Amino acid sequence: MTRVFFILKSTNRCAYGVDCAKRFVHRLIGICRGCQLLNVYHGGSLHQDIPYDYPTSKVCHRGTDGIRRWPVLHEVLAEPGSLLAKWVGRDFAAPSSHHQSVKVVAPGFKVSAYARDGVIEGIESENAIGVQFHPEKIIRSELRAFSRKFFAAVMAWYAERLEKRKTASHRYRIPGLIGGMGPAATCDLMQKVIELTDAADDQHNVHMIVDQNTEVPDRTAAILQNGESPMTRLIESARRLEAAGADFLCMSCNTAHYFHGRLSKEVSIPILNMPEESAKELKRRGIRTVGLLATDGTVQTGVYHRYLKEQGIAVVVPSGEDQKTVMSLIYDCVKKGVPPERYPAEGVARTVEHLKAQGAEAFLLACTELPIAFERLGYHEGFVDPTRVLARCIVECAGAPLKPSEK
Repeated sequence: MTRVFFILKSTNRCAYGVDCAKRFVHRLIGICRGCQLLNVYHGGSLHQDIPYDYPTSKVCHRGTDGIRRWPVLHEVLAEPGSLLAKWVGRDFAAPSSHHQSVKVVAPGFKVSAYARDGVIEGIESENAIGVQFHPEKIIRSELRAFSRKFFAAVMAWYAERLEKRKTASHRYRIPGLIGGMGPAATCDLMQKVIELTDAADDQHNVHMIVDQNTEVPDRTAAILQNGESPMTRLIESARRLEAAGADFLCMSCNTAHYFHGRLSKEVSIPILNMPEESAKELKRRGIRTVGLLATDGTVQTGVYHRYLKEQGIAVVVPSGEDQKTVMSLIYDCVKKGVPPERYPAEGVARTVEHLKAQGAEAFLLACTELPIAFERLGYHEGFVDPTRVLARCIVECAGAPLKPSEK
C-alpha cells in the first residue's frame, strides 16, 4: 500500500511537520500551514498577513466573512501544465482558512495555482506538493467528487513516483550504505557485494549509494564511556541516503546496530540488520555454540546475544586479557592501518584456542575490522564473516543474482 505523509494545518504540529519534511522527502503533501511550512523549510518566504499585503483583495481567504458560514469557497486558477491542472482542471472552487501565504517560492518549487487576487494557492516540486486551500474539508455533497478526485490523483501520482524509484537503476533496487565506521570496513563491504553479484558487465552490478561519513563518533565509547552519541550523524547519513534515492539502508559497523531500532524510526525505508542475518546464517550452518569476537560495546550490550538466543545458539566470549587483544587488533591495527606483521598474532591464536576450549564450534567476527584482520592473518575455516553475510543480503534485497557458488 502506498503511504503518503500529509502535513496538515495545526499550530502544535509544526515541529512534527518539520520532521516530516526532513524524513519523508519523496512523498509529501502540505495542506494550508503545511504548504507554508514546506516552502519555508526549503528556503522560501511568506506573506505574514494577506489583508495587509493585499489590501484591495475581495477574495475570502479566511473561509468565512462574518456573514456567510464556513466554508466560503473562492476560485482557484491552476497553472497550465501543473499537477493540479492535470488532476482537477484549470479553474475550480475550494475553501481556505489562512491569513499568511507563500511569498517567495523556495528553490526547486514552482507555483501551481493562484487565487484571483494573486495569492499563491499551490506549489509543487519533483518530490512534494503544497496547496493553500483545504481539499479535505470540501464536504458539500456536490463538491465531494472534487475532493475524491484530488486525493485519488495524489495517491496515484505518489504510487507512480515510488515505483519509478524502485526501478531507477532499470534493474535492481538501490542500497544505501551508512559508511565510515570504519572506512576500510565500508570498502570491504562494497567489495564483497561486487564479489557476490553474478554480473556479466559493469551495468549488471548493484548500484550502491555510499555515505563514507568518517565524522560518526565512536560507537563503543558512546555506549560504555558516556561518549558523544553517534545518533545525530547516523540520522544525517540515513536521511541523506534516502533523499539520494536509496531503497533500503545498511550499516557496515556491527556495534552501530545497538542503535538500529532508534535509527529505523528516523527514515521511511528499511535498514538491514546484520546481527540478525548473521545469527540466521549460523543456524543454517548448524552451529550450536559460537565464539563471539567483537568490540567491548558489542559484547557488553548484547547486540548479537539476542539474535543468537532466538536461533538457539549459545555464545562464548573472550576473557579479559583476550578481549584486550581483540580490541587492540581492531583499534591499534586495522583502524590505524598498520601492516599485518605488526598484528598481535600470538595473542589472537591464544584467544581462538581459549574459545575452542569453551566449546566454540565456529567464530563470529562481529566487528567489521576483524574479517579484514583475520584474512590477513590467514584464518579462514570456521570463521563467519558478518560483513559477507550482509553483502549477500544486500545482493538479494537488491534483486540481483548471486554467483552460482553462493546459491
